[in-house]
Amino acid sequence: DIENLLGHRCHLELFVKVEAGWRDKEHMLDDMGVQDR
Repeated sequence: DIENLLGHRCHLELFVKVEAGWRDKEHMLDDMGVQDR
């Protein structure tokens, strides 16, 4: 937990980029560490 690590409350802002058809691209699944397909 990030708050426990830092010792105080924090706000995490994330930006996510999605590529069309990522589930069908083996190399992308490998890069993300997906084991079971």
